[in-house]
Parts: sequence; C-alpha cells; structure tokens
Amino acid sequence: MASECGNLGLVSAQPDTNVVIAGVAQKGLWSTTDGGTTWTHLGSGAGSATITNRISAIVWDPDHPGTFWESGIYNGGGIYKTTDNGVTFKQVGDVWHNDSVSVDLTDPNRQTMLAGAHETERKLWLSTNGGAMWTDIGASLPVGSGYCTSILVLDSKNFLVGCGGNGSVTGIYRSTNAGGSWTRLTNRSVSHQPYVASATDIYWSDSGGGVDKSTDHGASFTQIADGNVAAWTVGTTTLAHLPDGRLVVVGKDHLQISADAGKTWAPLGPALPYQGGGFDGASGVTYSVKAKAFFIWRWNCTNSVADNAIMSLPFDYQAK
Repeated sequence: MASECGNLGLVSAQPDTNVVIAGVAQKGLWSTTDGGTTWTHLGSGAGSATITNRISAIVWDPDHPGTFWESGIYNGGGIYKTTDNGVTFKQVGDVWHNDSVSVDLTDPNRQTMLAGAHETERKLWLSTNGGAMWTDIGASLPVGSGYCTSILVLDSKNFLVGCGGNGSVTGIYRSTNAGGSWTRLTNRSVSHQPYVASATDIYWSDSGGGVDKSTDHGASFTQIADGNVAAWTVGTTTLAHLPDGRLVVVGKDHLQISADAGKTWAPLGPALPYQGGGFDGASGVTYSVKAKAFFIWRWNCTNSVADNAIMSLPFDYQAK
C-alpha cells in the first residue's frame, strides 16, 4: 500500500473482541476480524471524516464497545472519534499534530481530554467539554521538561505526562490540579503511551529501553526492567498485558514475558522476525484475547508499507 515515512504507525487489539486495527499514514485505519487474512477500510460510512494522519494512539472506551478515539501527526486533524466501531468518524475539535490522546474514563460523559503535541516543548492541550474546545496548558510544564507528549488522564483533576527528547528535566510528571502545576516523579525519559493494567498498576516504557511501573495509581514509579530486557522502539505501544496478569514487552530479539510483575523475565516464542530495537526492530506489540495471538509491527521511511509490516504469533494465554 502506498504511504509515506512512518507508514505503519500502530496496531491495536480491541479488548474482548476479535477486532484488530492498523493505521496507515495517508490511508486511514484498517480492521481485521480474522487475524489479518483480510482487512477492511474503516471510515467508509456516509458523512465520515477522512483520516490521513500518521496514527499515534487509540483509546478504547471500556463501557461502549463501539466507541474509540484516534490521534495522529501530520496530515489532517489530530484527534478523531467513532461511536459506531469505525463505520464513521468525526474530527474532535481543531487540534493538530498530536502524539497522543487520553480521555477521562471515570466520567460517564467523557468530558476531560488531553492531547500531546508532536516534538514541541511545553505544549499540552486540555479539553473539558469532550474535545469541542481545546486550551494549551503547556506553559505550566517546567522549562527543560522536553517533549511532554505521552499522557494519561486519571480523572478530571489528576493527570500524568511523560516527557522525553532533549530536555534537561525529562521524566514522568503528575498534576493534581488539572494541569495547573506539576510534580516530577522520575528522572528517566519516557516517550511511549502508558499502559493501564488495573485500578492501581500502570506501566510506562522508558525512552532508552526499559519499563517503569506504578502500583499506586500513578503516585510513584519504579523501574522494573532495563534496556537489556525491553528494547527502545520507535512505536507508541510497546507493552501488552495478558488477562492472567502476565506482562509482555518487545525485547531486542524476542518478546519478553514476566509472570511476577517484572521481577524476572524470559524470552517468549521464537526469535522476532525483525530485531534490534530502534528503527530496525519491532515498533510495538499488542495481544488479542479473541484471536489468541500477539501482533507486532514495524514502520520505515519509505513511501509504501513493507510486505512484512505486521506479523502475528499464535498464543493462547490459557494453554498450559
């Protein structure tokens, strides 16, 4: 498929269904329900907005299976939403060039949202009306915090922001007053979207490889894996959490799995089809419970999607 640099940006498995979505720069979102044998172009319904951005994140609504949000950089709008499982999309406000999106899922009305800006220091977008209007609250972030593009809305007042790039005081920051001020929790640079595994447990990938974990709903973080376990990738989703609690990350030559909350790790399955981390290795991993498979992907800077851009590994987490 013709595309551009950053061609295959993300693969995400919808929880509790067999739907897996892939985002292709300039060509929109594509879904499969048969493990990747066939793909359907989303957003083909009457009146749908056309998504052409380079996908950066998907947020699934746990209470409304047909609803999810998409963010992306370059090309077109920055945030889109569907309420009919991708038949149609609407652009959410006028923000553009967004590395991430996060939604307050504790609010039944989904009013509070954050959107991260791509490679821009001290820029962070906040909406309190479901994305209809956005305000830049980036000036409240510390000078030198770098690119604060990875975000998590815990509720309408409590936010987490992951900052990386060239800043002198990068790391994970927390706000308890809706972005009015920030407290630095770690000094490790992070750049990927955090993964919320439970009401207390949050995992975050370090920019240089490795994983940080919070067991207190984002009040503090501790490193549970270094770059020898979890490779640095150019993707936005490098963690998968199995229903039985096991954690899986992209390693340099294998997927790595932990059954003890990150204390120990072991290779999972055969060697990765693309290795090394960074721009040469897998960009990320997702697990589909219904498809009983892991999916990894890679992107490059050519003008077409590689033949092996998405690879799957059959894996039934319940099998002994």
